[in-house]
Amino acid sequence: MNENSSSATQSLPPQALPTLPNDEVENIASTILYCFLSLFVILGNVLVVAAFRFNRRLRTINNTFLVGLAVSDLLVGLISIPLWIYISSCQQLITCVIDQDLLTFYSTVDIFTGCASVLQLTAISIERYLAITRPINHRAYSMWIYYGMIMTAWSFAFIMAGLFPVQMNKWQKPYSIILFTGCFAVPALIIVTVYAIIFQAAKGTTRARVHPAGHGGNSAQSEAKIAATIAVITGLFIIAWLPFCIVNLFAEFWHHLLPPFPEILRLIRFVKWMHYSNSMVNPMVYAYRNAVVASDTELFGLMPQSEPIAEGTVIHLHHEEEREIIVATTRTLPSKELLLEGDYRLKTEGSIVQTPVIAHFGIVLVWFPSRTK
Repeated sequence: MNENSSSATQSLPPQALPTLPNDEVENIASTILYCFLSLFVILGNVLVVAAFRFNRRLRTINNTFLVGLAVSDLLVGLISIPLWIYISSCQQLITCVIDQDLLTFYSTVDIFTGCASVLQLTAISIERYLAITRPINHRAYSMWIYYGMIMTAWSFAFIMAGLFPVQMNKWQKPYSIILFTGCFAVPALIIVTVYAIIFQAAKGTTRARVHPAGHGGNSAQSEAKIAATIAVITGLFIIAWLPFCIVNLFAEFWHHLLPPFPEILRLIRFVKWMHYSNSMVNPMVYAYRNAVVASDTELFGLMPQSEPIAEGTVIHLHHEEEREIIVATTRTLPSKELLLEGDYRLKTEGSIVQTPVIAHFGIVLVWFPSRTK
């Protein structure tokens, strides 16, 4: 394969591929599969954006990041996949000529949407890390900090994509390394590391937590749920993107080791399908699995409000500023009084109130319900 091979999030340039005129069935089947993939990507991510837009209760910090991910994946379904369908199908026809400007546009957009999607996944993992290991600070941060994280991901993706037409035939190999590092290797390392820390923090919380009577057996189930969810999130990301990035690096640096045609064309279609399919599963993985785990007290620090809290639970606080933040964030309770008796005890007057539990390393904070006399 020649030196014009595609760089890391772009796929091999179609003009370098020979035609495959005798395999029309394979071409048609591939086109149909990609059409369905594009449709499912669009539908899934439109539902996420629409839910956020029309349901005010869903406008949380975490869901703001999910919308950023959904928008980047929506662009994949609306632009990248349709262009790839045309280019890969056209390559099968001897009489079909692909315009170089179209190839450049496709490659630039493909880099932008792919890199944006990966970086949004990275931003989500960082936001979840803050929410789980620093819950009080997480709520105290200005929303502009989180908007800044989202915009940083978009800006970096825009810069990397904008460099593609500039570097063509000039410094393609260094660009490929930078793109691979910035849009896959480093994000993958961050995602795996952060979710490993989250799991350890959640695992420690389940063992240290004060359980109501009869709930001592929930720890193992919670840890299993956490492990399964984190495995799904990180595993799907690695499986979807790693083959694509490896093939592109081989195309750039060790193209002589790639299989001959037509096997190489099938390989390209497969790895493109894998990384595009990540935009289809993201809405399910992050909108659904995060929602499932968010209801689990040990991972996200929130107890479902339908679960009663044992009276007399002790609240351990280690810092005065945390006490002040807690008082400031409990205005929704009917009334409250924070007493210092070795440990802090939060009491509410009125009927029994079932409210959330917040878990945070040196803190076990439980809203303490009591009956009026």
